[in-house]
Amino acid sequence: MITVPTGAILLFEPGVTQGGILEPLSLMFAPLIVAICAVSAGFIVIGLPLTALLIMRKRALLRHLAVAGAFSGFAIMTAYGAHIGVGYMSLAFAPLGAIGGGVAGRRWTEALAVETEQTA
Repeated sequence: MITVPTGAILLFEPGVTQGGILEPLSLMFAPLIVAICAVSAGFIVIGLPLTALLIMRKRALLRHLAVAGAFSGFAIMTAYGAHIGVGYMSLAFAPLGAIGGGVAGRRWTEALAVETEQTA
């Protein structure tokens, strides 16, 4: 999220943006767009099938989805870091992925609970 204020500062900094206005705007919004796409893909590829499986087995509990989300986030960030070639530095991103995945799993469970209460 630090890229948004940094890009905003660069918009008004004279002489910094020789490439025009596109450089600061891409600095501001590209990470947000990538994050939204990654989270959406995670929900579709991991969250929906896992939720369906756990509901069929009557195990869609907070801890199950939160742990699965945390593990998935950790694994995805580690794999991505290894893919782009940062080696052991990919482990620096892994805790962020685990926190994001765990929070997403928790919110997903809370949304399921509200939906279940409304349909019951």
